[in-house]
Amino acid sequence: NAPKDAAAAAREAATDRPQVRHQFWDVHRAARSGYENPVLWLSRHGFLVADSPYTCEMPREVAVAIRGGRLFPRISASPPPLELDDRFPVPTEAEVAETAARLIEAIEGIVTQLSARPAPRLKSGGIGVREVRRLAQGIGVPQDRAAELLEYAAMAGLVQIEGALDELGQASPTPNFDAWLDMDPAERWLAVARAWLSSDVLASVSGATDVDNKMIPALSGMFSCDGSAMYRQAVLSVLASVALPSSASVPSLVETTLWHLPFLADRLDLGPGAHTEAVLAESARLGLAEGAIRG
Repeated sequence: NAPKDAAAAAREAATDRPQVRHQFWDVHRAARSGYENPVLWLSRHGFLVADSPYTCEMPREVAVAIRGGRLFPRISASPPPLELDDRFPVPTEAEVAETAARLIEAIEGIVTQLSARPAPRLKSGGIGVREVRRLAQGIGVPQDRAAELLEYAAMAGLVQIEGALDELGQASPTPNFDAWLDMDPAERWLAVARAWLSSDVLASVSGATDVDNKMIPALSGMFSCDGSAMYRQAVLSVLASVALPSSASVPSLVETTLWHLPFLADRLDLGPGAHTEAVLAESARLGLAEGAIRG
C-alpha cells in the first residue's frame, strides 16, 4: 500500500497534470536523511518516470488505471466554485496603508545600506547569508525578510549586481534609486507593486532554507520561471471576484486559477500549490488584497 502522501500525489498526477516537479527539494538527499518523500516512493514503485533532473512524469497507462479506465481527466466547461471562508478578519484601509508604508520604508533602509557598503556576490551567485544578516540587522527585520526585500528592490530596478557572472561583482543601488526617493510614498509603493506584478521571480523563496538547511541566496535568480507573473496576476484576478469579508482556500484557489491557465500547471518550479502560497504571502506583505487572500 502506498503511503498517504504518495497516494495523494499519484491521484493528483493522474487527474490533473502528469508531470511532477521536484526542483525545490532534492528527493535523493531527502531520502538519505531518512525521509522518503512521495516523488521518490512513486518513482521507486514505477508510478513516475524521471524525464529530466528536475521532473518526473506519470506514464499514460498508469494514469488511466488510477482514473479507473477513463482515457482523459474530467474537463469542466465552467470554472470550479471557490471554497470560501468567513473566519478571518478583514484589515482596515489604515492597516493596509500601514503595511505598504512599512514596505517602502524597509526597502529604502536596505538599499541605503548598500549605498554605503555594497554587498559582494557569492561565487555561486547571489548575496550570501552574512551580508543578508548585516542588512537585516541594519533595519531590524528577520534575515529571510531582508532577502525578500532585496528581491523587491531588484524587481523595481533599485538594486543590481554589477559585473559578469564569472566576476566578483557586488550589489549596489542603481541610478533609479535616487529618482525613486524623490517620489511621494504612494508612487514609490506603486512602482514596487507594478514591478512585482510583472516579475517572474518568487521573492519569498530568497532567504528560505533548502534541504541542507542552507539559506537560498538573495538575488540568485534560482526561482525565476516563465509564467510566474502570468500565474500571479491570474491568482489576484480570481481573488478579486471574492466578495469581502470572505476568503478563498488555497486548494480551491489553485484549482480555479489552473482552470483559466491549464498550460501553466507543469511550468511552475514549486508546483501550483506552493507557488500560490508564495503569491498570497508576498501580496499580503506588499499590502495587496489582504482581505481576500487568507486561506
